[in-house]
Amino acid sequence: AIIDLEGRLPLNIMFLAETEENVGSPNYGLFVEQYQDRLRRAQGAFCPGAVQAEDGQVKLTLGYKGLINLRFTAAGELWGKGPQKKAIHASAHSLIESPTWRLIEALATMRDPVTGKIAVKDFYADEEPITEEEKKEVRDFVARFEGQQWKEFLPNIGLDVKSANDDLDNVSATLKYFYSPSFNINGLASGYTGPGTEVFRLPNEAWALCDVRVPRGYSAQKTIERIKSHLAQTGYPDIKVEVIAAYEPYQSKLNSGLCRSLTSIFDENKIPWLAWPYVGGGGPWSLFAELGLPVMFDVGLGHGGNAGGIDEFLVVNGSDKYAGIIESQLFFVEFVHRFASQ
Repeated sequence: AIIDLEGRLPLNIMFLAETEENVGSPNYGLFVEQYQDRLRRAQGAFCPGAVQAEDGQVKLTLGYKGLINLRFTAAGELWGKGPQKKAIHASAHSLIESPTWRLIEALATMRDPVTGKIAVKDFYADEEPITEEEKKEVRDFVARFEGQQWKEFLPNIGLDVKSANDDLDNVSATLKYFYSPSFNINGLASGYTGPGTEVFRLPNEAWALCDVRVPRGYSAQKTIERIKSHLAQTGYPDIKVEVIAAYEPYQSKLNSGLCRSLTSIFDENKIPWLAWPYVGGGGPWSLFAELGLPVMFDVGLGHGGNAGGIDEFLVVNGSDKYAGIIESQLFFVEFVHRFASQ
């Protein structure tokens, strides 16, 4: 539309497509590396989104945790015990060892069941103390959600959960959400997994898919090495660790030209916005921060939600609070011109 009306764009745009986010973006790093000479010439990395809440407020995410996606595999061939090439009958278990138990026991060594803390040596060595400035920032931040409990305003949680952290106040919970690491098991599989698979089997292999999320101060690569070292030192050197993806934590600055191009439009049009210092998510857009570029991911006018779900939606006509499709498009036109003039 800009080209049709004005003859040319006011800046150059390089488009990068990401189609593997929901499987951990295993190839995006290689893609960026292949073209990094061209990408280093950019002045910013921007991903548009329709992120207005129902009240019209725009979410501006500045910081993301590092994301490490790991697959752990226990196999008879790797261990030297248990079925080697294929599953056998379960009745043999009185004599033949189980790779499935091997995986469960290995995973259990990485977490203290009483405290819930990760038991990998030096896992918390890079955890930076929360500064007074960060505490004040979070106090000011949660004040914007007066009358709500942290489960309601922190992303991807919801009220239908129970936790040992239920009694935390909003400030304490938000500090933990922003600045604490986590080690989650996304899924486990071995042998019988439902109709179509055999019961009464002693599987020759078991795997677990895990994601580790690390806050500022951490190194994703160093964390991976610590996990591998832990397995070797605790007697599980045969557990295969496959790194599907590893992306570092990062935080953009509000005073960058990229951010100012966005916030100046919001302010001039009296559109409310709220900067989130960090969120629990992370992903391959951190690669652009490593190239020295300011990064803004999923920002823009419009109202939608439930990305990746069967009920994902985007509002077409808008309301008196949030933009519809046309207003959203016009916002991005203005953003392109605003950023080009920086």
